[in-house]
Amino acid sequence: MLHENGESTRALVCTECGEANKSTARFCRKCGGGLPRRDARDPRVNPDVASVGEPTDSGAERGPDQITASTRAASDDPLLGGRATTIEASAASAGTAMTAAKSVWSFGRGGVLVLVLAIIIGVSAYFLRRPHYQPSESALNWVADAAFGTNSTVAVRTMGRGIHIFEVPSGRHVRHIPLYLSTYFRRPWSPDLSRFVLSFSPIQVDEFPVSGSPIERPLPTNANNVWDGAFNPDGRLLATADSQGAVEVRDVASGQMIRAFHGHTAVVWSVEFSPDGQLLASGSQDNTVRVWDIASSRQTHLFSGHLAKITSLRFSPDGHSLLSVADDRTARLWELGKTDQKTQEFFRPERSSDQLTSGAFSPDGRTIVLSAGTGEFFETGADKDKDGEVWLVDRKNGREIWRQKTPRPIKLVQFDREGKRLLVLGGGKAEVWEVATRRVVLQYPPGLAARTG
Repeated sequence: MLHENGESTRALVCTECGEANKSTARFCRKCGGGLPRRDARDPRVNPDVASVGEPTDSGAERGPDQITASTRAASDDPLLGGRATTIEASAASAGTAMTAAKSVWSFGRGGVLVLVLAIIIGVSAYFLRRPHYQPSESALNWVADAAFGTNSTVAVRTMGRGIHIFEVPSGRHVRHIPLYLSTYFRRPWSPDLSRFVLSFSPIQVDEFPVSGSPIERPLPTNANNVWDGAFNPDGRLLATADSQGAVEVRDVASGQMIRAFHGHTAVVWSVEFSPDGQLLASGSQDNTVRVWDIASSRQTHLFSGHLAKITSLRFSPDGHSLLSVADDRTARLWELGKTDQKTQEFFRPERSSDQLTSGAFSPDGRTIVLSAGTGEFFETGADKDKDGEVWLVDRKNGREIWRQKTPRPIKLVQFDREGKRLLVLGGGKAEVWEVATRRVVLQYPPGLAARTG
């Protein structure tokens, strides 16, 4: 290394005489020969200097031929997280540049891990702090289905509180079944309330033993979009109706299909067994009512006259008559002693806004109860602000015995086995009325307004 005037210089070695010259010199000061453009710091040329990439003196200058790269990378690469990294490397050494590149990549991978971890923690914290939806008490207690049992009981299925069984008329709570089904669609019960159709797609029947958990019984089927079902009087058979117009009957215990009836040309919306279990009635969107013989698998009756789909069917206690309710706002009575027939409408509400939804015979067959609601065979929460009506009608002449307005649409009415009380279901509430006085003797949820008018 050459020092002149107290300044340190980087030497260029003359190839002719070996003289060390200033790095800025073009010609050798000793022999006058031209100097090569080679860095004297290279140990292959000048062994007395330090290794490549290290300064020979704290104050040493860099020659113009020492090609050093001072690379300042302000990378937008997300792997680097937008950070700027400074890399200083000599172009004369590929190894140094590679080392620097590896350092950058290592930093980038670490940044990715930190970034991913931060995102996971942030998202988790957001959802943990976020208030989760909590259904209200009214939503949990919303009554979607109810039915009288043959043993002076009534079952109430709620949307979020399971199934409750009460004694009638005392109102004593008999049993709670932790079975939760969040659907507004009604589901059929066996007459003694020991079986309940949990699902139509696929078909599954739940049995409720006296003690223990419900027993699930899946019933294999090829039916499409089953809309309604009904148990026979002893609860051993289940009839279902589907969107293709087919009606099928299955043995609940074995799951075997024992009968299939075809004749309807549109969706079947309602099915019902006769009191002796020998006949099955079906109502369809083709506006017809058909009656089938279970033993022979043949159609015994075809009734036409309705102008819209049939949504409810009920046999009279003696099995000689059939009541149908349809979306044309009418109820009709059909006599099974006759074959194919048309009949005059039995009942039509006075208000044009009233849509009949269901009907039932009293146990002695002398009166018929009818209900009105929103014009659909099922209801949703949107129906709660609408009203409804219930009528008791003389079967012989169709005369109105009494009419009761309600502050909500009614989708089901049913007599108990004694004919003294009515089950009235609608608007998320179930009530039991005395027929003679229309007084509410039981309601669920409790403590709610019963009716108006």
